[in-house]
Amino acid sequence: MSSIFDRAAALSVVTSALTDAIACAYVDALPIDGYAGTGVLADWAPASGRCHEQVDCWLAMHPGDTPVRGWLSDGGNDAQQRFVSHSLVRTTAGELLDVAYPPPPYVQHFVEHPAMRLPKP
Repeated sequence: MSSIFDRAAALSVVTSALTDAIACAYVDALPIDGYAGTGVLADWAPASGRCHEQVDCWLAMHPGDTPVRGWLSDGGNDAQQRFVSHSLVRTTAGELLDVAYPPPPYVQHFVEHPAMRLPKP
């Protein structure tokens, strides 16, 4: 027996489930404490579009800090909010730093991936 796999239908189901999960988690979205090129990161040059590489570089120089994966609120309007996958750094002091982008002209929040909150074995 052969069944046909409908990629478009499968993508629609996954997209819908992910959208619902992120929207529910947005209630607990985290504020970002610092951005590349400003404040404590004044000497750290932004590298837009290279968040994973920037986090890896930061962690090589700050071994006590940890990566945080998830989704960044990235604009929108009164009716909708856009999210993009993103990586931040959590310092040993608990601050969330965006080592890839300078601060935007609007407030951003970060939805941490649920797997990041699981206890380590």
